[in-house]
Amino acid sequence: MSIKPGSDVPQLREELDRKVMETLEWLQHAQATARISDAQASVAVDAVFKAVSGLVDEKFTEIITNMSALYDGVPKLVRVLLNANKVVKFEWGIGLSRIEVVVYTDGKESTRQIKEYDTPAEAKAAADKSIAKLKSLGYIQL
Repeated sequence: MSIKPGSDVPQLREELDRKVMETLEWLQHAQATARISDAQASVAVDAVFKAVSGLVDEKFTEIITNMSALYDGVPKLVRVLLNANKVVKFEWGIGLSRIEVVVYTDGKESTRQIKEYDTPAEAKAAADKSIAKLKSLGYIQL
């Protein structure tokens, strides 16, 4: 069977480009929803780069490089507060537009949330506001 040029059948490079984009989107979502850690996302993005470098459109090489920079060594601001039976940890990757809030009750993780914001400044401000509220409720910041 031969495929005629201009047919609707996708070419190998187009399919590879599509699969790479789907994979990168999946990795970003998995990391943003705390299914995988920043370190795991970094390793996965590096593996995608090594597997497809030179095989996909150049724009994907740039996208992969930019994603890798997001997960590699992002400095984090971590704040921990506690009361009689709860510990609340806020983690903000400096320059990122999300915060992670983990609550431990009686020494066990009870909730974990990733909160997304429009800008890094909004994420930082939301974390600061939540921390101030917990302090006003008697939590002690470590």
